[in-house]
Amino acid sequence: MDDFGNHYLTIDTSLISLTQFPDIDLYDFGSSSLYRVMREVYRIHPARIEMRFFQ
Repeated sequence: MDDFGNHYLTIDTSLISLTQFPDIDLYDFGSSSLYRVMREVYRIHPARIEMRFFQ
């Protein structure tokens, strides 16, 4: 994001149940989308997210 010369950095943290998503830790999420893997491999569509903003 760029807002009048200010640059913002986001850090995303996802807490994933290994019971619900066995072997999800084997995927490389540097090159794959977490949500795509959830949808296509596990057939689960996340319905809720929570966002927090800190200054």
